[in-house]
Amino acid sequence: MENLILSVWIITYNQEKYISECLNSILMQHTNFEFEIVIGEDHSTDITRTICEKYAKEHSNIILLPLEHNLGLVKNWERTLFACQGKYIAMCEGDDYWIDSYKLQKQIDFLENNKSYSMCVSNRKVLLTDGTFYDDISIKECYTKEDILKGVIPHTQTMVFRNLNREAMCEYLSKLLSGLFSEGDRVLSYWCSKFGDIYILPDQTAVYRWNGIGVWSGHTAIYREYFFIRMFCTFHKRIEYPDRKLFGDSVTTQCLDFIYYNFKRGIKNRYKLETLKLLYKELTFIELIVNVFNYIINKFHKNKK
Repeated sequence: MENLILSVWIITYNQEKYISECLNSILMQHTNFEFEIVIGEDHSTDITRTICEKYAKEHSNIILLPLEHNLGLVKNWERTLFACQGKYIAMCEGDDYWIDSYKLQKQIDFLENNKSYSMCVSNRKVLLTDGTFYDDISIKECYTKEDILKGVIPHTQTMVFRNLNREAMCEYLSKLLSGLFSEGDRVLSYWCSKFGDIYILPDQTAVYRWNGIGVWSGHTAIYREYFFIRMFCTFHKRIEYPDRKLFGDSVTTQCLDFIYYNFKRGIKNRYKLETLKLLYKELTFIELIVNVFNYIINKFHKNKK
């Protein structure tokens, strides 16, 4: 398509139960511009690819990328992003879906009229395994680079961002996501935040499906929280600590909050000690003493109130 305004970037693997709902929610979008849907299906062992092939035959704006073997999460993520040709790129993973038929139009209108912003996201609903929903609402109007460095990750299935220098972006993501570090949404948000703030549309435009499978399968909530802190540290290490004080303050708060609330709830697990070890490893001795002291003082004042 010439002068393509937007590409919708979908990655999917073994999501035969959900991919149709995802694609239908994108096809229902009302826009005054054309858009393509680029699907990176990663050689599923179920019929996900067959379903995607059917949609690609029926809709000329759907591009199903060819594949001979499984690439893995990061490589599939990268090659699908690189295939997106639009001026803007929207994300939706194959087990999530959109619920606002004007989602894309609202976000593109905002970005077209507000050149200083690099990305537009929105609020969302979360679908739990028992079929109930809860509202996931941000109290902020926008995220800055500082927010991303503190650990904020905008909602992936709501992202629309400017396709700025796609080759450099893909090279940057590939470098940071190598090995075991696979938090693409965090890295992508940081890349975009270097070019402008991230606006949060107040509408709830998408549903994140918490289905208990995938990366977190078989892991407890305690482990997920501990793992999140570890990935936060890995992220800062890979971007070479652009703000050391901000990192130190943030990781201290995350680690000590984790330990404090686990003790307060009487939860016994080995991750309290592992988190303490992580904090000791990540900070210098002086940073550790100062940050722990400040944390205790702040916690004391909050508890007095």
